[in-house]
Amino acid sequence: YYDVHLWGCEAEAPELEGSALYIEQALSTDQNNPYRQRLYLLTELEPSDDGEARAQSTIYQFDAPAALVGTCAEGNLPSFELDELELREGCEVILTWKGTNFVGGTTGQECSSSMGGDYSVSDIEIFDDRIESWDRGYYDSSLQAWGATDGPYIFDRIAD
Repeated sequence: YYDVHLWGCEAEAPELEGSALYIEQALSTDQNNPYRQRLYLLTELEPSDDGEARAQSTIYQFDAPAALVGTCAEGNLPSFELDELELREGCEVILTWKGTNFVGGTTGQECSSSMGGDYSVSDIEIFDDRIESWDRGYYDSSLQAWGATDGPYIFDRIAD
């Protein structure tokens, strides 16, 4: 596994309903050149059939990502207008509360891969002290194109 750093901070997206988070991921040795920058919009969903809380994370990419590099680390509040966001259709992550943490992922093969291959899948668990995220890209033949093969990346929360 590569040593990866994930930054996340609150963002403003006044034209969208929900809680917005700006996320950037980079190799720890090259944090000024993130390989992934996204806006995640979190919205509450109806409870599951067994009454568990659920949420959806809708994912957007955006124009001029280079201008935002380091925003969270610098303590700035990024702001996004609707016309500069592009919805990553099919990449929504549905999260369900499992008593101590949220568990979820994408569904099907609808999320087109932006890093190679034909589609990507994400499985995620969110705990108080860490996020376990397993992102993979596949070809239509089901051959894996990118991503970890043995399990998720584990991002431990580091106090500010």
